[in-house]
Amino acid sequence: MKPSSDRAPVSAPLRRGLIALVVIGGAMLAGYGAGRTSRETSSPSTHPSHRPAERSPAGESRENGSAVSKEERARQLTRIKTRVRELCLTGTVMQDWEAERELAGLLAQLSATELSDFFKEVSHPYQGVEIRMRVLNAWAIKDGPAAIEATAARLDDVHLAFDAYLAWGNKDPDAALKWLREGDLSAYAKQQKSMLRMNFLFVLADRDLEKSLNEVPDMDALEKKLFLQRVTASAAMDETKIIRLQEFAASADEGTRNAVEDGTVLTMGSKDPAKGFDYIDGLEASRARKTDLELTLLRAVPNERVAESMDAWAARHPDGKDIPDRMWQELGTKLIFYRDGMRAWMDGMEPGPMRDAFYQHSVRHLVSRGDRERALHYIGQIEDPEQRVTAIRTMHRMWSESNPGEAKTWEESLSESDRKLLE
Repeated sequence: MKPSSDRAPVSAPLRRGLIALVVIGGAMLAGYGAGRTSRETSSPSTHPSHRPAERSPAGESRENGSAVSKEERARQLTRIKTRVRELCLTGTVMQDWEAERELAGLLAQLSATELSDFFKEVSHPYQGVEIRMRVLNAWAIKDGPAAIEATAARLDDVHLAFDAYLAWGNKDPDAALKWLREGDLSAYAKQQKSMLRMNFLFVLADRDLEKSLNEVPDMDALEKKLFLQRVTASAAMDETKIIRLQEFAASADEGTRNAVEDGTVLTMGSKDPAKGFDYIDGLEASRARKTDLELTLLRAVPNERVAESMDAWAARHPDGKDIPDRMWQELGTKLIFYRDGMRAWMDGMEPGPMRDAFYQHSVRHLVSRGDRERALHYIGQIEDPEQRVTAIRTMHRMWSESNPGEAKTWEESLSESDRKLLE
């Protein structure tokens, strides 16, 4: 008879469960130890259990110089993938920097081929976007072109290509950018080229402005405009970057100069409209160009500063005769997104050609938004005969389309002279 024990026997299933907990717990502790070193990056841990395995000439993994059999490598992959799924599918990795670093360390142990296979495994919709993104990004760091091409068939996850390129670019910007410039791109990569590059360069410009500017000559006109506008706008409070961008624009073509100027006034419009108008005054540019920049500035002004900025703009156009057509597009935008500020300013306008023009052009926007009372009030204030005719006809047409009966009643309430305008 075997000696008795104070402990109850542990069943096989329970023993396997305890072993699993030890494995998982060890991985968590390894991630915790690695994560304590820094919370500023999710780069792979330097903990021994997270170091990428060496590869033998035959393709077998090596750890500490000893060969690992295919069977053992398969078991390692199973453990790694299981833990990756736990971190991603439970949402842990999105809430905990320690888990973030553990995940990076686990994925760094896989080769490009293993990550490619893993990506195929997690590409089913029920697996979730998070794990697909994490695996793909780890793959992109090791083989950017292959990872990006793998997203071609995933129309439901179109953002994955951008995430993958960003991961690759953050790791090796020179290689990633050279691939877009000189690589033998597939039809899919050519189609996505502009968006891949732009998304990455917006990020790169924050930490390496010069490297991002080196890509400008390879851009088409639209890319150049959007990139420089955004980069300048985001750097407008950084004097060093602004000076460098202005130097860059000074020796470039007109499109480049315009984009940098646009980006500058966009930020000034959101921060200090008066300073923005002063900046425009100081430019060596045509009157038409300055007028265009004024409207670009107004586009960025927040609701609480609409009246202030519109007063400043109106003072620059006192006769109300040289208002560009683009202003009426801006008026429509303001009446939708900055309604309170714009209406308050318009309600306080002094009689004259400018007020007549704004009231006439506002009618269709007000009626389309259901504010007929204000539209009727503005029509009643218009002094210029031609502007008044246009406003009344616009009101009648739009009201008749939405409610013919009410429009007829309104028409009958008009004076005889106004009714004749509708004939």
